Amino acid sequence: MKAGPRGRWGRGRALLRVLVLVLFPGLAFAPPALSAQVSVEELELHFQLAAGRGPLTQLVPVRNELDRAQQVRVVLGDWQRDSLGRNEFLAPGTHAASCRERLQVFPMTFQLAPGAVEYVRVTYDPAADLAGCWSIVFFETVSPPQANPDRPGSFLTIEVRTGVKAYVHAAAAEKRGEITVADVVQAWQHRTAASGARDSSQVWQADLRFANTGTEHLKVRASVEVRDRSGKLLHKVAAPEALLTPRAVRDLAIPLPELVAGDYLAVLLVDFGGDEITAAQVEFRIP
Repeated sequence: MKAGPRGRWGRGRALLRVLVLVLFPGLAFAPPALSAQVSVEELELHFQLAAGRGPLTQLVPVRNELDRAQQVRVVLGDWQRDSLGRNEFLAPGTHAASCRERLQVFPMTFQLAPGAVEYVRVTYDPAADLAGCWSIVFFETVSPPQANPDRPGSFLTIEVRTGVKAYVHAAAAEKRGEITVADVVQAWQHRTAASGARDSSQVWQADLRFANTGTEHLKVRASVEVRDRSGKLLHKVAAPEALLTPRAVRDLAIPLPELVAGDYLAVLLVDFGGDEITAAQVEFRIP
């Protein structure tokens, strides 16, 4: 395989939209009824920093969807994505871009009557910070500890946990990024037949690593064009959209359609919402 020089393709627009996420850590297989115990209407919070701006506050409505009272506890934490885009949840203050004690919530515990709504205040106090940060606010419905004479101590039971991501955007944030790895390789792909049996086969795929080198959160759209030696476009395949925090990297694998033996050129394109599209090209041969 031979990777060609990376380049930038001009474009006349710049657009960034952020996906809304609902997070139920540790309850991936919880029954659907659990997620309806309380509803949290704001699933992402966005605070914009600016010079001279004081504390920033947003309200998060939390509603009791059941016909009985519920106890809710609020817990702050950190989160990050790994290179494959999976969420990782950490103790508060763990990663370098944590909002730490600058992010405050009130109230931290409250009881909701049937059908009632509590407006929780989430406040970020920037002080002299203009660099931005990100953390997460967990809303937990909890059950009081049950008395057990046969076992010392008591334990609070968490029934449902909903995460609301808090993004504090840097003042004058910049969108920058680059492809740091580009290749076309053979890889094993798992398949599930109609009968339910699992199988795997080898396929050709375009591999790329994209690095967010700026200070803004990015929404990345990657695709690969397969061309013959004359430059004629044969196929174009897109990858699912990917989200990257500042200074993060994302590894993407894009399976290629079946190709006959011959020499090809793969042009990998990454649209990250800036004024240009980043590109890399790889020459490869199907034996």
